[in-house]
Amino acid sequence: MESLISWCADCGQHAVFDAVPDASPAEFLCRGCDAAAIVEYSPSVTAPSLSAVA
Repeated sequence: MESLISWCADCGQHAVFDAVPDASPAEFLCRGCDAAAIVEYSPSVTAPSLSAVA
């Protein structure tokens, strides 16, 4: 399973987010509080955009 480390606004600290299988765009859930983070890949940007969703 793919994971990433990012700031979690709900936890108030950096946290590990685990990928949700078969989610499009890529969706990750915080291990600490289950907050969702959506990663949308853009062909014109070199780094993916990360958006937190409550």
